[in-house]
Amino acid sequence: NTLLNNACHGLGLFIDFSKAFDTVQHNIIGEKLTHYGFSSSSVKLILSYLNDRNQFVYKDGNLSCGRLVECGVPQGSILGPILFNVYINDLPINIDNINNDGFLFADDFGLKVNCKSKDELKTTLSNSFLILEDVCSK
Repeated sequence: NTLLNNACHGLGLFIDFSKAFDTVQHNIIGEKLTHYGFSSSSVKLILSYLNDRNQFVYKDGNLSCGRLVECGVPQGSILGPILFNVYINDLPINIDNINNDGFLFADDFGLKVNCKSKDELKTTLSNSFLILEDVCSK
């Protein structure tokens, strides 16, 4: 209703991050935990939980050779979703501005854009995508 009353154009964009839990960079988790005030010993403990993990496949009584897991957080764990949230928690802050409102839910990102003109809407959305691409490529 607010958009109609103010003669604005609005757009909602919803993004589901594919393989979200598998792509978390451990060093960035450490940096963000430090930024949020975790002690160095807590950060080291959490990173020791993530680093030097191996994965195996068990099928028909056979166990594969182990493979080092270099990124990602364990799925099905209690800590995995929490660490993923720490990893992407600042995404809306990077994109929010006067025309945008970003929000997160699990491994999904939503963006609400309101602008006075279609051209402004197009420019704002394009700029938001560039920021999103930059943040996600790190």
